[in-house]
Amino acid sequence: MPRFEDYHGFGDDPKRKKLHLDISAQLSRERKQRAYQQMGIGPGSWVLDVGCGVGVDTIPLAQIVGPMGKVVGIDIDESSIAEARRRAEEVGVSEWTEHRVADAADMPFEDNTFDACHSERLFMHLTNPDEILDEMIRVVKPGGRIAVIDPDGASISWDTEEAEIERRLIPVWNLLQENPYAGRQAFRLFKQHGLVDVVVDIVPSYSHDLEMARYITKTDDVIEKGLELGIVTQEEVDRFNASVERAAAMDAFFAYFCLITTIGRKP
Repeated sequence: MPRFEDYHGFGDDPKRKKLHLDISAQLSRERKQRAYQQMGIGPGSWVLDVGCGVGVDTIPLAQIVGPMGKVVGIDIDESSIAEARRRAEEVGVSEWTEHRVADAADMPFEDNTFDACHSERLFMHLTNPDEILDEMIRVVKPGGRIAVIDPDGASISWDTEEAEIERRLIPVWNLLQENPYAGRQAFRLFKQHGLVDVVVDIVPSYSHDLEMARYITKTDDVIEKGLELGIVTQEEVDRFNASVERAAAMDAFFAYFCLITTIGRKP
């Protein structure tokens, strides 16, 4: 497991971003495998991963489809694409795996190209989810499945003696995202865009590791924004931190949130 000591928010730091994606992927391995199965892919399938980042999904997808298939990952971040290419080469799947810089709102693919399309933690960053989903539907063959996995920002919860402060702090996370409720909205979005056989899989993720929870939820960023907006005071932040650190010292810390997998079929 990669380490994340001395985390103080990663902002646009590509190394911190890659580490965040890797840790999240390791924590979600079983859920990811279940989503791949629900997408109905196998040897020889053509799969598109939208917002592929450093390849945490494209590489395991490539291992499923094999050299008779094809996996394409797109992302707007050039450094992530470069890292994804390096990883695909290292693992030995680069011959049938392609990573390219591309705009998800204007994908460089013909209609009905892929057997399935996947995205994870992409829609939470979008201001135009309808446009992106339309593009995903366009490039998937009739009968192909589309999988969107995103969190519901309202589900983040930390156990603390300072519950009233926690209830003011946690919603600040939502202010840092473009679309913090993407997970809960996906079912409606799929229906509105004509997808059928829509299924939902809600997976709670929890942690007893305070530093892991701080890293995954970018708590330092949340606190900084909360202080900036006057939602909490420094004295309240100190009380909140002291409470969760006491729990951690007793091996009694607990936090959780939900990721929602929504999968639908193109008629």
